[in-house]
Order: sequence, then structure tokens, then C-alpha cells
Amino acid sequence: MRKIIAEPLQKIFPISTIVSGTGLDYRAHEVYSLNLSDTTATITKSSVNSLTGNHIVGSEATIRKLAESLSTVPHFNVPVIILGETGTGKCLIAKAVHAYSSRRDQVLAEINSAALNNNGLAESQLFGHVKGAFTNATETAPGIIFASNRGTLFLDEINLLPDNLQRILLKFLENYMIIPVGSATGKKVDVRVIFASNENLAEVVKAGKMREDFYYRINVMQIKLEPLRGKKEDILALACYFLSSILSKYQREDKGFGKHIRGFSPQAISQITNYPWPGNARELENMITRAVFTANRRDAYINVPLPTPASDFSIRHAINSGSNSSQNSSFSDFKKEILRDHLPRFLCAALNDSQSLVVAAKKMGMSARNLHLLKDEYDLRKDEYGRWMYPRTPEG
Repeated sequence: MRKIIAEPLQKIFPISTIVSGTGLDYRAHEVYSLNLSDTTATITKSSVNSLTGNHIVGSEATIRKLAESLSTVPHFNVPVIILGETGTGKCLIAKAVHAYSSRRDQVLAEINSAALNNNGLAESQLFGHVKGAFTNATETAPGIIFASNRGTLFLDEINLLPDNLQRILLKFLENYMIIPVGSATGKKVDVRVIFASNENLAEVVKAGKMREDFYYRINVMQIKLEPLRGKKEDILALACYFLSSILSKYQREDKGFGKHIRGFSPQAISQITNYPWPGNARELENMITRAVFTANRRDAYINVPLPTPASDFSIRHAINSGSNSSQNSSFSDFKKEILRDHLPRFLCAALNDSQSLVVAAKKMGMSARNLHLLKDEYDLRKDEYGRWMYPRTPEG
């Protein structure tokens, strides 16, 4: 492993030169990374099996771009917005901003804005409350923001924050003073606030879903994350890193794991580098985890079969990115048929396998709002046993 500061980085070899006739050996595959245990964003080039701890991994170009942002952004005590599609690693970048700042030894508190709603309980969760402030407030509670004092507060999916809470947060960001629910006095806090969104916030403002004054208050510094599709070097780097991490975890925890996987088959490399990955890195990691557990004990180079529901999303992506949908009505009809036949089953399976709608949405690589809309569109409901089911599908 070697640290890279200013000297030119060696080009990653083309895919054709790193995949042998039997497959790609993940252990020798070299990647570029940033270590969140470091105090600065220093680029490292190494084989994936030498990486320990929490890393941001990718191609040379991607890591260089991130290192540039993470070398400056953490040192300014101003709001930061991290923009990127679902599954692109916004939470990991938020952790990096915290890790490379002077606040690294303090708390990093994470809140999903989709879980907050327009009532006093959400305000209490953020700003705390005094005893007797509302029913069941039997004791004073400090709130998440006060608990983050001298540390970092990360608000994910800020595009889903209700209007009333936007107004309250706007006032807080003006003077960093919190007033617990039921109290007449405020407390000053020192906290760095990071926001994340999987939507373009300027468009969210235009759509009337975000206050304009709130957007201008939080839009100070931005880090934009690119989607994974089409970035073959990043896909390979992440695939090898995920495979290494998964194998290390289960070989360490389960002595009877009994699999001796060396890498990916040529077929798997072709599949994962050409698939559009609508769920980005999160979806890639999930598919590799599934591949490890479904692989035969004799397999040294594994395949990564892509599920039918995910293929539906890839079809949808390919059709939606076409030139003119009005001139391709047959493709539009095909898309509707595919989604009608498979998507409700896929949604029910995810909901039944999750503790909440928010968790299910994360597993599927979509926002909680989109899942809620799909749930209503396909009339998904719980049966008498509390299991999600789809009594009908909408007409095409």
C-alpha cells in the first residue's frame, strides 16, 4: 500500500487485460481509496484485500474528484449539501466530511427527513422538550441537535422535510439557538449541519415542495455524486471491494462458511459492467452479497445473477432514456406490461421483509416518497395477518 499525494497515478488497465480466461481475481485487483480513519483525504492505491476499516473506493478519476472536495469542504463551518441518486453513497460522504474535520472526535448524528412529520413530536425529536410540554412528556429530553453539540448533524433526504420543519430549521440556522418544546428560553449550540438529497433541490423549490428561503440558507457548499451506470472502472473497483469485505466478514464470523471464492467469472464481469445499476453502489453490494451466498462451495469464480425485478428497472431506464417516447408507443406499452406484472410482487416482498416503509425503500434503492406513491398506485395493503399484498393492479 502506498500513499499518493502529488505524483501522477498509474492508469488502471483496460478490463480485457485484467480478466483471465477463468475470471477476475479480486485479491490482486488494485483500487484507489480514501480511508475514513485518516485525518485528511489522502489517496491510496492498493489491492482490495489489503484494505481494512471504512473506505471510499473507486477509480482514479472518481477518487481524485472526491479527494479535492474532501480536502476543503470539511474545514469550513458552513452547511453542506450532498447531492446524488439513491445508493450513490451520500451517507458515506457525510461521514467523510465529519471524519476529515476538526469535529471528528465528536458525535455524528443522522436523521432521515422522511421519518419526520408536521407535528410537535418531530420538533421535540430535533430540539428536545421540557417535562410536561405535552402528553406523556414525563421528563425533560435534550433532542438530537443538542446531543450533536460540537459535532455534526446529518439530515438525509432533506427534499422530504415538511414545510413546517423547514421554517423551524431555517430559524435555527440563523443563530444556532435551540428552544425546546414547552420552554421559553433557548440554548446556543455549536454544530455542523450536512444535508443530503437524491433530487435536484432547485427543481424541488420550483415544484413548491421546498421553501425558497430555506434552500438559499442551506445552499452554501455542495458535493455532487455521479451515478454508477456506465462507469466500468468504478463498478469493478466497488465489486472487488464489496466481495473482499463480504468474504472477510463471514469467514471471520462463521468458521463453517466453507467457500473459497477468488473472484468473478468473465460472465459476471460482463453483466455487472453493462448493467445500469439504478440502485447504484447499494444495489451492487446487495447483488454481490446474494451471489456469495448462492454460490456453490466449489465455485472459485462466481456469477452475479441479476434479479428479474431489477431487470424491470433496467428496461424502464432504457426506455425512459430513449429519444422520443411518443414515437415508440410499443415500447411504452411493453414497459407498462412489465411493471404491472412484476413490480407489485417485488414491492410486497420488500415491505414484508422490512421493519418500515423507509427501510424497505432504502433496500430497493428508492426514496420513501416514491415507495409510498407506488404503494397507493398498486393499491398495496396489509392482509389480516399483517402481511403486505396486492389485491389488484392498475389497468395499463
